[in-house]
Amino acid sequence: MGSSEFALSVEGPIKKVKQQTGENQNKHKGVESATMLASVRYSYLQGLFKLLKLPFLPSYLDAQYKIKIKFNQQNELILLGLGADDRFKLNLSANKSQEQRYLLNILPEQSQWNYSVGAKYTHYFKESYLNLILSRNMLGNHAYKYENNNPDNPKRFDYNSTEAENKFRLEVSGRKGAWKYNYGLSYEYARYTNQTTQEISYPGSIDLVTIDYNSHLLLHKWGLFAQVSRGFFRDRLELSAGLRTDNCSYNSVMAFAIQDQLSPRFSASFSILPGWLVNFNTGYYHQLPPYTGLGFRNNTGSLVNKNRLTYIHNVHVVLGTEYQTKWNSRFSVEGFYKQYFNYPFQLRDSVSLANLGGDFGVIGNTDLISNSDGRSYGVELLYEQKLFKGFYGIVAYTLFWSQFKDRHGAFLPSSWDSRQVISLTGGKKFKYHWEVGARWRISGGQPYTPYDIERSSIVQIWNFYGSGLPNYDQLNSKRNPWFHQLDIRITKKWFFKKWSLELYLDVQNVYAFKSSQAPYLDLVYDKNNQPLFVSGSVPPRYQTELIKNRNGQPIPTLGFVISY
Repeated sequence: MGSSEFALSVEGPIKKVKQQTGENQNKHKGVESATMLASVRYSYLQGLFKLLKLPFLPSYLDAQYKIKIKFNQQNELILLGLGADDRFKLNLSANKSQEQRYLLNILPEQSQWNYSVGAKYTHYFKESYLNLILSRNMLGNHAYKYENNNPDNPKRFDYNSTEAENKFRLEVSGRKGAWKYNYGLSYEYARYTNQTTQEISYPGSIDLVTIDYNSHLLLHKWGLFAQVSRGFFRDRLELSAGLRTDNCSYNSVMAFAIQDQLSPRFSASFSILPGWLVNFNTGYYHQLPPYTGLGFRNNTGSLVNKNRLTYIHNVHVVLGTEYQTKWNSRFSVEGFYKQYFNYPFQLRDSVSLANLGGDFGVIGNTDLISNSDGRSYGVELLYEQKLFKGFYGIVAYTLFWSQFKDRHGAFLPSSWDSRQVISLTGGKKFKYHWEVGARWRISGGQPYTPYDIERSSIVQIWNFYGSGLPNYDQLNSKRNPWFHQLDIRITKKWFFKKWSLELYLDVQNVYAFKSSQAPYLDLVYDKNNQPLFVSGSVPPRYQTELIKNRNGQPIPTLGFVISY
């Protein structure tokens, strides 16, 4: 239990039977043993955010379980499940500052729920085993925004979607002499629904266009896969090769162009000296575009992207080396290169989905085409110290570039191109069960697209959107400053005969660093809080200004954990 959440977990045997031996073991029927793990968390983070006078109030409830049933030495069953319910409400009382009022004006209220359940049955043969896996997962999203946050007013937009996937996989894994193998097949039945009502303005126009559609999409997906591996030179050299194919009933290309959706992969690991490895892997992978794009329909109900979308292709190459020391630590250096083809490209604004960022909102529910290319490459250095004389820690440094093409075919930084990331995590275990841990992160700023101020300030446009619109002619041409943050955790444990108590203090952003994000575009108001207009402008325009977007403050958490 902490200052932001309550958590409860239970773990232990459900049934335990005396071990059978010899012939009696093979004749044993029923359940030999069963274990269970379950946990639940409930957040009251919204209370803390309300005290901090933040304009948004998040909360969540999640639970999970795992049951393992062992029938005998040849058969076992694992049952898994997890679910969550997340809520995001507005704190309408936090409207004193200009920044608070701006966020209240643009942020939607939203809820998201999801669950996943599954079962894996395993049968062990002499030199192999068979897995049968059944699962179902479902996700629901609802986001909406009332004018002036008043439920009596019309909605600016209303988005409600569900995604459900029912999956089956059969796989066989085993060994034949020095060879290891794995092969199988998969099938998936997916259902996507979307009810959307919103108004948008196309570039170059001040008119608002209403988008109103209901979509119901059913998909069948299937695939085959196989992989073999073997060690050579007394296992100093490990080689592995695999092949996979994925198909989908969305359109004829995805369903029947099997040769275009083959995914070969290869890896190798060579032990140069004791403790020193060189690793290499490469592969060709495929991924479906988001359901929001696959299921988008126009106002007449046509599935407009059906003949324009195909699988996203990704080729990657990774080469690295790793050295394990005698003091329980390891060093590694790894370089990587990834290239993307057929990435979804938004026709309305002529921008790749990879450059739309991860802000609040829905991405992909528009006219798309699979013709965007991208690439990512860089190097990562890692030092990991496992527990040694009470100390442990990880130091990681990553230098990378992430780029996607713009409408003119030029590579530009993607919305995730922070370029450099440094992470230091470590701690020390002291006597009497005291422990101190810390994590310090520093990263380069992510790029962002500046506002199209001239278009955004048009009265008709601003009155609807209530915020600035991006100028995609200057796509990701600006960059935020560097970000860094220190988190510290202090833990004390007491152990009793049948239970234990853990007390902890966790402080995020210890030195209250305020990170700077892309500035907000807002209106200029007079002393009566009325917006000012640009004199003589045709069409009529508001006066606007850029305001700083800085946030960050220490967030302390005091909690305890009781274990039986």
